[in-house]
Amino acid sequence: ALNSEREDDPLGLGAFFEENPEALEQVENGEIPDYFNVENTGERILDIWLSDYNEETDVSEFTDQVKENINQAYSEVSDMFGGLPQLVQDTQQYVMQQLDNFMQQQIQLV
Repeated sequence: ALNSEREDDPLGLGAFFEENPEALEQVENGEIPDYFNVENTGERILDIWLSDYNEETDVSEFTDQVKENINQAYSEVSDMFGGLPQLVQDTQQYVMQQLDNFMQQQIQLV
């Protein structure tokens, strides 16, 4: 079995497709498996970034920094590939909206 920690598969996609052959078949047929839809991908991105948040952190500064980092990453990938597919753009927009929602929820808790 492929190990998701391997250097040649840092995102664990090889392991994912090995464990979910139906998803690989969907991709080969030009379909988007649920694992890669906007919401599921966006939630994985948010889980990574929001795990660094704690209540002592200024939520506005934290959210602004996270948005800046994520937008920079999307920009760099866009530059590498000469643009981004609509699915990726939609995921970026979803993440930005969810970060705004997160910030508003944290402010209301204070």
